[in-house]
Amino acid sequence: MRNMQPQFAFDPSDPSFELDERSRARGLQMSMITTPETVRRHPLLSSAEPGVLVGPLFTQAMLIDDLLAVVGGPRDVDGAITAWTSTDPAVVGLVRRIWDHAESLATPINPDGVPPLNRRQVLVARRITLGDTDRAIARALGVSLRTVERDASALLALLGARNRAEAVLLMQGRGSPRG
Repeated sequence: MRNMQPQFAFDPSDPSFELDERSRARGLQMSMITTPETVRRHPLLSSAEPGVLVGPLFTQAMLIDDLLAVVGGPRDVDGAITAWTSTDPAVVGLVRRIWDHAESLATPINPDGVPPLNRRQVLVARRITLGDTDRAIARALGVSLRTVERDASALLALLGARNRAEAVLLMQGRGSPRG
């Protein structure tokens, strides 16, 4: 699956995080390209999706097995996202050419291949954003309270946040990192 997402934000309640994990565990190969704007608005992206590519991108589309193209459309009158699907080889071929061109211009989000946070730390960050207590996070993840505290500290350091409230705002793209 090849996914072109010009913009998206951190949403800790989005089930796609777990769905993507299960899909990868089943052997589905997934690639994504996004824009530098998304990287600025989603400070956990390099940890949550360490293989993502970043580059110029003007359309939202997805290719599945090079047989199906899903192309993002405008929002409807109620604000809901619309999309068109096609198995027409001409449409699928055009979306594939767009992918190939975008991929040729993109660079890895983690050039050294190492995400700033590990998988567990990303899970801790998601649960902090949802308002879970350290004790609840430790219980849900099967780790010690001390581990959760260390992971939360690593998150604050990465974001340059003074406290968890500021970290939550930064993760939601509603704050400015210190620097």
